Amino acid sequence: MVEHAFRSVKRVIFIIGPDNRRSQRAVEKIGGVRAGTTIDPHGRERVVYELTPALYARGQGSGAA
Repeated sequence: MVEHAFRSVKRVIFIIGPDNRRSQRAVEKIGGVRAGTTIDPHGRERVVYELTPALYARGQGSGAA
């Protein structure tokens, strides 16, 4: 699915709840890096992860996925 996204965009952004460790770890395993935090429309803090083709390739090469 991520490979398909990279045919159209240069990066994929994931917005994840700060307590959702399982999703954060899943994004890290495919090469995503924490890019900061943001506040959602309901005033809740969210963690922002970024994934680029280069980061994804590194994540795949590490055997983590």
